[in-house]
Amino acid sequence: MYLLCWLYIMKLGDPKTFRNWVCWVHHVTGMWVYPFLEHIGPGARILFFGSTTILMNFLYLLGEVLNSYIWDTQRSMEEEKEKPKLE
Repeated sequence: MYLLCWLYIMKLGDPKTFRNWVCWVHHVTGMWVYPFLEHIGPGARILFFGSTTILMNFLYLLGEVLNSYIWDTQRSMEEEKEKPKLE
């Protein structure tokens, strides 16, 4: 199982991520941080970690789009110019 976690860490990069820590804790202690990971097979773990990674990336990109839509300074400056000033 250590080899599987190590391959996962090397393929996806950043050793500071939470999922890598979960694999490291299992390697060191022999216990999973989340007990359901003990009851699923290695293929299901890969699928679980992969799908959660995809979900996290999607949510991050959605947040970036919403943030740029809400706080777009160029668009808000154009809207300010278009508004007539009331005196």
